[in-house]
Amino acid sequence: MRYFAIIFAIMLIISGCGTNEEKQESNSGVEEFVPIAVDIVIHPSPIEVNKEVTFEATVTQGNEKVDDASDVEFEVWKDDEENHEKIKGENQGDGIYSIKKSFANIGTYHVIAHVQARDLHTMPQRDFDVVDLTATQTETDTEIEHQHAAEGDHHHGSDLLIHFMSDEKMKVDEESKLQTHLTYKGAPLQGAKVRFEVWPDGQEKHEFIDAVEAKNGEYSAVKTFTEKGLYNVKVHVEKKDTDIHDHKEEKVTIQ
Repeated sequence: MRYFAIIFAIMLIISGCGTNEEKQESNSGVEEFVPIAVDIVIHPSPIEVNKEVTFEATVTQGNEKVDDASDVEFEVWKDDEENHEKIKGENQGDGIYSIKKSFANIGTYHVIAHVQARDLHTMPQRDFDVVDLTATQTETDTEIEHQHAAEGDHHHGSDLLIHFMSDEKMKVDEESKLQTHLTYKGAPLQGAKVRFEVWPDGQEKHEFIDAVEAKNGEYSAVKTFTEKGLYNVKVHVEKKDTDIHDHKEEKVTIQ
């Protein structure tokens, strides 16, 4: 009788272990896949020839800033050129990896942020312009004609250039300045009607903000963002006496 009691107790213990194992497996389930996202920011803007600028890649996974990326590398090259420069990004904390670089020539450039983090890889690309705001009208007209012949931020070929500018660090619930510098045929464009169209990335609700011309060719407006995240900003430019009606779209990150 005692022998059967011992066997019964052993069977209860084994059964209990099995139940616990099943519960652990059931509770663990399958981990939900959350991709990493990378937002590229370049500042200051506009990017001027022979002046140092900062490239930042903000890496996130869901709502979490990724500070432990195994590798972040910026690949930079000039449009239509085969030479690509690759620079390793420095970890600045808070999910930000950055490099500093200057450009000796004006033109259209491209940058790819190659990010390897948590066994995931992504490589977003951003295009940008390097300009010379001090160039004479003749020099600017010639350079712009080659630089922007195929871009969508011009009017009548390459006559209108729209250079979007914003605060380097824009934070939620604080006033942020949106600015654009306009040149038409190499000279500042004065007296234009300029509006900023702003909307959160991936959403349909758009807000239009009228800009004020602070000085020749420079227009600005102030906005307070109520939520963090990536936003689209489209600069709309109109001037009836020159038949200008154009726009250019950029992205900003609110922290």
